[in-house]
Amino acid sequence: MYSPTLNTSVVKKLTDGSDLTGDLKYLDSLVLCLEDAITDSGTEQAELALCESLAYITNSRASLPLLFVRPRSPEQLTRLLEKLGTLTDCLTGFVFPKFDTRNGGQYIEVLTSANAKRAEPFYMMPIIETPSVIHVESRLTELREIKEMIGGVKDMVLNVRVGGNDFCGLYGLRRKICQTIYDIEVVRDTLTSVINIFARDFVVSAPVWEYFESANKYGWSYGLARECELDLLNGFIGKTAIHPTQLKIIRNSIMPDRCDYEDALNILNWGDDLLGVRKSCNGTRMNEVSVHTKWAQKVVALAEIYGVKE
Repeated sequence: MYSPTLNTSVVKKLTDGSDLTGDLKYLDSLVLCLEDAITDSGTEQAELALCESLAYITNSRASLPLLFVRPRSPEQLTRLLEKLGTLTDCLTGFVFPKFDTRNGGQYIEVLTSANAKRAEPFYMMPIIETPSVIHVESRLTELREIKEMIGGVKDMVLNVRVGGNDFCGLYGLRRKICQTIYDIEVVRDTLTSVINIFARDFVVSAPVWEYFESANKYGWSYGLARECELDLLNGFIGKTAIHPTQLKIIRNSIMPDRCDYEDALNILNWGDDLLGVRKSCNGTRMNEVSVHTKWAQKVVALAEIYGVKE
């Protein structure tokens, strides 16, 4: 989940335990954002708020999710690392916005330099969201070069993220509550390319869903659940949240159901030297060991992390 650094309420709830039974109990990772969620004029105040939040977290004994910071630029990242010092020890790493061939090398250089001074390394999550990626004439070359760039530091890359709203903004587009990101064809085509190139070697997470309330009580949640379903179907794992009420729906979408889990176990423990195909656990579909093994590995991995839906 992303939270502007100027909004300190989430950090306080996590550290004082005031929302342990609420929506935040589904929170696995929190990104404290200094980029698009903060205006240019608010940058200095946002950095001060980040410093205060990290000091608050450092002095807390609460069990916290994985913590990340999203800086605005490699230059700000350098400044933050110097300014914050040991307060960054509570961080898992950093999220790099608008990551492409223009700035990616700088981000990697700054992070590699910081890690050379640490026992526990920082990790990175680049966000793919720039014009050079969505513009069809440069897309494949740019994506291949980005992949080559982060492939050289693969051990530092936890996740590749995609900025759907940034892509939409370049064309003045915005989906309504009853629509999904896949209905916007120019963005859908870009997401397909990102999955095609990166998902073979990296975990790729899906773009943000920007609705969290509506006049119709179930409108926003139905739309989010539908988009999460299409995310998983297309190869994304996980989704950026911007409000605590979204977390349970996203978590539920990632959690495999019982039939998928049992089929996955059967595929990974095939043990049949003659037949390469058999019925699913509920007898409604075909399991084929030669083509479903990678799917089964994903299902079992997700079940081990998130559990299984009954």
